[in-house]
Amino acid sequence: MTDPNVLTYFARRGVAPQWRVFLRAMMETLEGQLDHGAREGLLRMVGTRMAALMPLPACGSLSELESRINEMLAIADWGYVQLSLDVNNRTVLLRHVAAPLVG
Repeated sequence: MTDPNVLTYFARRGVAPQWRVFLRAMMETLEGQLDHGAREGLLRMVGTRMAALMPLPACGSLSELESRINEMLAIADWGYVQLSLDVNNRTVLLRHVAAPLVG
């Protein structure tokens, strides 16, 4: 069953069709020209650059960090994250919901 929060998110989205076509064409071009590792590396570099353009303030808690990340994702209309703490493995788990996948 689909998460009702995801359905609510998609119902509120403003969709710009010209960007879907452009992004699909760009991703298909990258897929056709670069092997998996090179493509992943390029997209990781783009993501790193995007993160530098959208810096987060210092946060005092995990819930505050989740809120700040979601504020930035909302600006880009790129879904939202859910953060959770795995105390046993000393890790923060990040679930990116409603990510903009080109399909």
